[in-house]
Formats: sequence, structure tokens, C-alpha cells
Amino acid sequence: MSKSTISPYIIPGLTRVEGLKEELFTHFSVKPSEVLQIIANNLNVTVDDVLSLSRKREVVKSRQIFSGIMREQYKHTLTFIGGYLKKDHTTIIHSVEAYNQDKMADEAIEVPLLLVCA
Repeated sequence: MSKSTISPYIIPGLTRVEGLKEELFTHFSVKPSEVLQIIANNLNVTVDDVLSLSRKREVVKSRQIFSGIMREQYKHTLTFIGGYLKKDHTTIIHSVEAYNQDKMADEAIEVPLLLVCA
């Protein structure tokens, strides 16, 4: 029986860690500020807008996408994401749920998602 290996080209964001008994892959380290910058650029808002108290639709949508990506792709806690956005963890729960609903229905979310996760 042959041993199968995971290619880092198949799963974006993985890097090879060699020198161990088995080949391990670790998730590529991305700073929250980098993720936020990518999302803000693609949705035509500023990072300051996303971090502000604004309730404009495009700003709220940006926060929801950021919260969803940080939670699902990078496994950050609700408290961490809330602290970064200066929001309560219950607000982040709502944002992640809204992100999941929008992700299924809206193809516009795919662009920042692909850029951040690639």
C-alpha cells in the first residue's frame, strides 16, 4: 500500500513543514489587518470605515465578510474577532450567520473570499 501525500498546490494556504517523521502542513499565517485590507479594497470601503461605528450597508457587509472569513477560514474565536472590530461577541455571531446566508445566495462574496483564502 502506498502512502499518499497532500500537495500544497491542491489546498491553498498550506506550507510544507519538513524534517519531521511525517510531512505536516500548517496553515499560512495571515494577519487580520491584511484580510481586512483585501476585503475593504474589493468592496470599495476604507479600513477605517469598517472599524468605525457606521451602519451603512456596504460597511456592515464588509464587517460580516471579515467576521465570517476570520471565523471559518482562520478559526479565530468570536472574542478575538469582536475585539479586533470593537464589537461584542454576540454581534460577531450574528455577522458570521449573516455571512453564511449571504455566501450561499450572493456570488459577490466569492471575490474577496477567493482573494483572502488563495
